[in-house]
Amino acid sequence: MMIIDNTEIVRIVTDIESEYNKSTTTTHYAILYSKLAVIEFCGWIEQVFDSILDEYISSKLCLPANIVYIQNNIIKTNYGFHYDKNFRKMLISIIGINNLENLEDYLENYSGFLLQFKSILGSFTTTRNIAAHTYTPYAGTTVTYQSPSVVLSNIRLITPILQKIENLIMRY
Repeated sequence: MMIIDNTEIVRIVTDIESEYNKSTTTTHYAILYSKLAVIEFCGWIEQVFDSILDEYISSKLCLPANIVYIQNNIIKTNYGFHYDKNFRKMLISIIGINNLENLEDYLENYSGFLLQFKSILGSFTTTRNIAAHTYTPYAGTTVTYQSPSVVLSNIRLITPILQKIENLIMRY
């Protein structure tokens, strides 16, 4: 079983934070480093989602045609990490609604993770969409992003939730 590891993303965002801290006198560069930290974090979340689901289908399905179908038509065609619009939709298609109900019940009622998970994903979905679809001119910049230290904090919050989701999914 794959264990979700945040070592690499923590290292990347820590490096970005170091550069961010050097640029505190220049608002323009601070914004760029914050934007970069957000985009890296969000890309990592998407890759973790894909890895969890790839692991699931590789260990649970027998027919290579079904594995390829799911990879090509469900996982690879997903470009986002919003809980309802992206991750939940893939989970329903791959593990089924009954298993998803069990997963959500556990995350909501036994661990209290579901609300926190949805909140982090929702917040960063909005921020990432703004970051990915705007540019940062030298003058007149009004958009701000979470600082790299806030991104690091969210990485540490979301990692155990992702690990619990991976663990639960692999039981189905």
